[in-house]
Amino acid sequence: MHYVDEGFGRGDLVRSWQSDLVVHVSAPDQGLECGVSLWAKRDRLTGKPVQVLWGLKDTAFKMRELDRWKTAFPNLEAQTFSNVGHFVAEELGPDAIGPVQAFLRTHP
Repeated sequence: MHYVDEGFGRGDLVRSWQSDLVVHVSAPDQGLECGVSLWAKRDRLTGKPVQVLWGLKDTAFKMRELDRWKTAFPNLEAQTFSNVGHFVAEELGPDAIGPVQAFLRTHP
């Protein structure tokens, strides 16, 4: 998600808890309360391209959660990786760049 475009600030810290994304705002002047659920605001992404890089070795988020994302975002482009877990970008390292660049070229 590109939080700046969706009304979230660059200083937002995002964490996940039981598949419900939660934002903790570091700057109160951005108009969001601490703990506002991003999942409750998912309609802001309707009609926008969404990409998910998903690690199949993730012990916290399984295919059930990915299926929930696919249902919520019918245009979701999910790429799964059997060799990584929860921290996909960190675990893939430079190999994460190609899929993201391809997505951004397709959806400028």
